[in-house]
Amino acid sequence: MPKRSQTRAAIGEIVESLDPRDDVSLFAFSGRPFRLQPFTRDHAAILKQEDLLHSYGPTSLYDSMMVAADYLRDGCYPKRILVVISDGMDNTSTHLPEDATGAIRSNGVTVYAIAIGDLDVPVGAGVHYLALFGSGQEPYSANEKSLAQFTQPAGGSTFLISPTGDADLLAATVKSIVEGSRGEYVSGFIDATKIDPSAIKVEVKTMTVS
Repeated sequence: MPKRSQTRAAIGEIVESLDPRDDVSLFAFSGRPFRLQPFTRDHAAILKQEDLLHSYGPTSLYDSMMVAADYLRDGCYPKRILVVISDGMDNTSTHLPEDATGAIRSNGVTVYAIAIGDLDVPVGAGVHYLALFGSGQEPYSANEKSLAQFTQPAGGSTFLISPTGDADLLAATVKSIVEGSRGEYVSGFIDATKIDPSAIKVEVKTMTVS
């Protein structure tokens, strides 16, 4: 199955590009999420779980993203990256897209998505990385805009990859994800008012030195 081969290749590329200090976890999902590997710095352990990946059954993308975001919240590193590998389809979630977006935002998670398929479907110091693989059916179509609704507000990006394989494009995609996550800054403060974090605006002023 080309789609599964691309998924395995993407996970392998990402894991091999990480810093040895990064904690990595792996989830798969169909009708519900399955944690294949808890957070570990033994990156080879992630690769060993790839044999468990299959493509079958229903797809609960929104429910699974909420579970993944909550799981990332409990990590010890302040920087939390969720890499979603999916066609962007959802047909069985009990939650709405805005529920997943809220969980991502409230838990301080940045989302990157690798959409595997053809774009022909209309819209519907250390780092914690969590790869979330959707094990739905094998139609070779992808809803890139469905995934972008999670990546754009969270400061990430969505990348479209053909199911038939493009090693150079996949390598460039993984490089963009890893370098993009390394270039992020994490700031924090204690807010006694408990206002919605999305209402906070941060302004960065540049200083010119002559």
